[in-house]
Amino acid sequence: MEKYAADLAKLKELLQTADNFGDIVKYFFDHLGDDPTFIKLSKPAKHPLVRKTLQHVAASLFKQEVTVTNLLLLKLSKSQFYHGACFIQGRPVNILYFEDIDMGIVCAASTYPYMLYTRFTCYRLKDLDRNSIFKAGSHSIN
Repeated sequence: MEKYAADLAKLKELLQTADNFGDIVKYFFDHLGDDPTFIKLSKPAKHPLVRKTLQHVAASLFKQEVTVTNLLLLKLSKSQFYHGACFIQGRPVNILYFEDIDMGIVCAASTYPYMLYTRFTCYRLKDLDRNSIFKAGSHSIN
């Protein structure tokens, strides 16, 4: 995990500040996503908030109700970083999410050669201990 600390910090900074959302996803794949050791350190995980947010954000991207299929969400061990992929409306989609800042990005294939990106933040609406209610917020660039 220490090996990836600097790259995760840079990715988190890009997620929060980048104007070009493609730069965020490119950085992930150039520095982390293609590293077999990084992938081995990531284990399958379930995160209802991420799944619900993905559904909400994808509906906004595709401007219709959508179904998320074949979601494979991975959590990097000893971190609060999740990454994964799925299909929405038959299109491949990637998601990156930092739980500690409740922020992530969705990248969806569009009409060749274009991609759709949405950076999102989840806001806590009401504190009910373990039963907290969240609402996804998003800003899109097509």
